[in-house]
Amino acid sequence: MKKSFSIWLLLLVISLLPTQNVSAENKQSNEYSKEEPSQFRVQANIFTVEDEKKSKLIPTVSVKKVDFQTGRVFFEKYPFPEYALEIPKGFTKQKISYEDYWASETEVLSYNGRHLFNGSSGFSDGFQGSFINTEDGLKAYFVLSRVFFKNEKVSDKSYTRPAVTTLFEFDMATKKLSIKNQLESNDLYLVNVLPGIKVYGVRGSDSNNYYSLVDHRHLFALPIKAGLRLFDNSGGFPETYNPSAEIGDYIANDPDQTNKYYIIRKDGTMEDAIKLQHVGIHLGNSLYENVSDKYGKFKNMLVTFENGSYETLCEDRSCLGYFSPDKKNLLIRNAIDNNDETLLIYDTNSQRVVKSIKNYALYRGVFPRYSWFGNSIILKKQYYFDGEAELPFLHLPTGIVTLKNDSLITYSHSDVQNTYYNFNPENLITMADPIEVSIRGESVKYSGQGTFITEDYTTYIPLRDFIDSIHGKITVDGINVTVGYNNATLTYNLNDKDNLIVYAGRAYVKIWDIAPKLGFSVELQEPGNKSGTLWRRYILN
Repeated sequence: MKKSFSIWLLLLVISLLPTQNVSAENKQSNEYSKEEPSQFRVQANIFTVEDEKKSKLIPTVSVKKVDFQTGRVFFEKYPFPEYALEIPKGFTKQKISYEDYWASETEVLSYNGRHLFNGSSGFSDGFQGSFINTEDGLKAYFVLSRVFFKNEKVSDKSYTRPAVTTLFEFDMATKKLSIKNQLESNDLYLVNVLPGIKVYGVRGSDSNNYYSLVDHRHLFALPIKAGLRLFDNSGGFPETYNPSAEIGDYIANDPDQTNKYYIIRKDGTMEDAIKLQHVGIHLGNSLYENVSDKYGKFKNMLVTFENGSYETLCEDRSCLGYFSPDKKNLLIRNAIDNNDETLLIYDTNSQRVVKSIKNYALYRGVFPRYSWFGNSIILKKQYYFDGEAELPFLHLPTGIVTLKNDSLITYSHSDVQNTYYNFNPENLITMADPIEVSIRGESVKYSGQGTFITEDYTTYIPLRDFIDSIHGKITVDGINVTVGYNNATLTYNLNDKDNLIVYAGRAYVKIWDIAPKLGFSVELQEPGNKSGTLWRRYILN
């Protein structure tokens, strides 16, 4: 009797298990994609790993790409044993200053992308790749340093041997690593390539010298304390120089001469310049300018028209203006107090305010900086002390605020320029990584803007792409859009702003609304939960 009951229980359990077909249909991979995307955002890093015998440190490049057509993430590591460093005899793994190093009783070895010498290692840390889209394809550049210093419990590390810094080039197509330059010295160190410009640096004791990445010609030198930054209009009302600077140039100040600057052009040449004070910006026959009070602080932002009349765009000491790169939009920030902030979007062609947005990313700095993606999308810059704060994107044409969805390292104050994307963002609503939507194991293929989340945590999916993925039907009759799938039919009014977002000829609908009505169950999977997924995605069955 006991044996019969056990057999019956076993049969019952088996009957409750899903069939093989259902299991295969619903199976979701929790591994990184091995298929490289054609439309992507990418980051690359270099680091060293120990070989199996723990006798060598092998330079390794990691590449991570977000597929903007599916939301899936490609990730791969590429070791290069031909550039391995032999770990010296007598060195063992030791914890020094809370980090693991190979060390002997007298020396410590460091072989990675983080420079240990005093001063800046360049525009970015060497371990994070700087991208340049060359005539031969996309390349990433890194500086890897090998140094030995005294094994002493002091913060100032004294070198025991000459430091070796190596500038590497990684071909994103062939996945090959090559050496562009190498220095062995305790006085000169290689500095990584400036993102977007074919120039790399050599840091000395009193100056930084810059050389052509193509033929290694000396191009220019900057004082050691000169601050070098990208000219991208991120800090507010455009600074004006003589000669003028263009978006994508680099600006450096002379620490020893007031009001003297240097402009590094995109072709690698350098010009001396002076900064012009309160000149304003001429667009057509109009002049945009900040007017200062007697204390030199900005008080009013004005536009003066051809006939001499003027309009006050903003009247407050906290007024800040940000032109889009094409200068067709002027973003005006007016912070009244810590509880109220208004962003006005001013169209410089029609010369009127076209959008007013309340409290976008409030409490993020008295004088915020913004990163521009094309001419329509901005991201309030994130500083290191903000941690992983989920700062949102703002789409100027619609005023839509979308939350970030970082499948790669988060966009931040220093990392935006080290993240390369190979597509034009002008017709997108957000630069947040698109969210994957997997329907019975197949990812929705996005033909433009992918699935995104707005600031009220509502998820929108592109209607056409979704219906095409399930092989449904869609018809348009004036302002009405009808979709059909199996026996279900839904009709949307394109003017219904409560349920749709329409932009650039595309409609986006709420995934939690349309999917159940068409007969699908919806599951949100996020990294860190029991699903084991490596990126955020929706599972529809």
